[in-house]
Amino acid sequence: MLGLLFLGSCNVRAESDNPFGFETQTHPLQYEYCKKVVDKKAVDYHFSYECSSAPRMHPDIEQIYLRFVEGVGLCSIAAASFRIGKRFSLDDFKEQIAKTYGPPTNRTKDEDSAGNEYNPGYAWDRKEGFLGRGDVTSIRIHKNVAHRVILSFLMAPFDECGKAVDQKRTEAF
Repeated sequence: MLGLLFLGSCNVRAESDNPFGFETQTHPLQYEYCKKVVDKKAVDYHFSYECSSAPRMHPDIEQIYLRFVEGVGLCSIAAASFRIGKRFSLDDFKEQIAKTYGPPTNRTKDEDSAGNEYNPGYAWDRKEGFLGRGDVTSIRIHKNVAHRVILSFLMAPFDECGKAVDQKRTEAF
């Protein structure tokens, strides 16, 4: 059943209110199923850790990427579903997220230069009706060209993460 959450095998307890049970201050390498990213595309998007499971894994999620900055914490979480099929859809994820965070605060879409819509999805932002939980400040979900649902959670330390990375870039010279 889509709404059920399964516990992943881990060496860190899943008491967090954050998505999938990841703790804001727990380094991703403390989870036995997370590793440093080697995928160039993920690194380009600033995700530094890849997890094949989570403290509270969703049965329809295949992969999770974490952006974690030393000294700051967990900045964001991106999750990719298995290919969309008969088991679940974008709207199924929307309904599940709405049970925890309230209804979406926005409907999203991208348009190409000809005005054709693609990547339709939903957004939750800290506005009226957003039921914040854990350190989540915003959520985006959409369907990508590979027919997967992509879920993105920005965490409270997100802006601090950007500042810390910029500082490290400056200090490198």
